[in-house]
Amino acid sequence: MGDQKSYKEHSSSPDQVLQGLVRELKNPLLFIARQAEFSASAQPNTGLKAIEQSAQEALQLIDSYLLSARSEYGQKQFSLEPVSLGSILYDVAHKIDPMAKKRNYRVEVETKYARPVMADKSAALTSLACLAQILLMPHSSRNAKTIHLSAYKRSSSQIVAGVLSKNAKGFEGKELEKAFRLQGNSSMALNSGSAVSGVQLALAENLAASMGGHILPIKHSRMKGLGLELVKSEQLVLV
Repeated sequence: MGDQKSYKEHSSSPDQVLQGLVRELKNPLLFIARQAEFSASAQPNTGLKAIEQSAQEALQLIDSYLLSARSEYGQKQFSLEPVSLGSILYDVAHKIDPMAKKRNYRVEVETKYARPVMADKSAALTSLACLAQILLMPHSSRNAKTIHLSAYKRSSSQIVAGVLSKNAKGFEGKELEKAFRLQGNSSMALNSGSAVSGVQLALAENLAASMGGHILPIKHSRMKGLGLELVKSEQLVLV
């Protein structure tokens, strides 16, 4: 009985095992991405670039999951510090650019709110990148569509950083709440034309919660999309 008790005390939880498995999966994906990148430079137009991009997208999803797990899936708050939303949006643009080009989009950054906000830079960047993946919906147009990364102050004085498109059908609050409950376990978690499973939305919401904020549907400058509403900071009221 004593040995059995000792075994249980030292055994890993299912979540720990899952996180360990995910970390191990990064190694072969990194190998695939780097090998495809190297081979594509020597043999262009062979489809290897597409393999590299797919591996990179999988790696980004893994990193998003591991960051969310660090916050205990939004239950534990990260340490917040003053950060520039403009800097974060340009980092998001750089991160999603390969995926955007693959799906025939161009990325534009607009920062109408230039003051610093209280946030965790990695969590905010990753949350917005997850939202961008939802808005980068495949389309058949020969002309590239535009996805906008924007930061602005709402009429409620709340600060929002969001991902928007003139072509987006928009999202409803009830639709997002349903998708949050599904936690990525449905292939059609969102009804607004998005082909993703909802995993990205669940990760984005967990990371938003880790900063005291949340994800919400937004409309801005005749565009629709998804936004990260950031917590008000009494420290920066006079900044």
